[in-house]
Amino acid sequence: MLTQPTTDKILLAIADDLNSVVLPSVTDEPAKVLLGQIDQLLRRLSRRTASEIDWMILELSLIHISE
Repeated sequence: MLTQPTTDKILLAIADDLNSVVLPSVTDEPAKVLLGQIDQLLRRLSRRTASEIDWMILELSLIHISE
């Protein structure tokens, strides 16, 4: 269990739980496809949020330089 997870870790944990807990019990094919799409979205969001702090630091440095 994560005590203070970052946003990217939370999103990955949700994706992993959907794949390991929910997906095995789903028999409807359209629902399986939807779960796959949700998995992809969560993983993309996880990668994006992992980079956002670096992006903000870069933006702040660019703003500071332009002043």
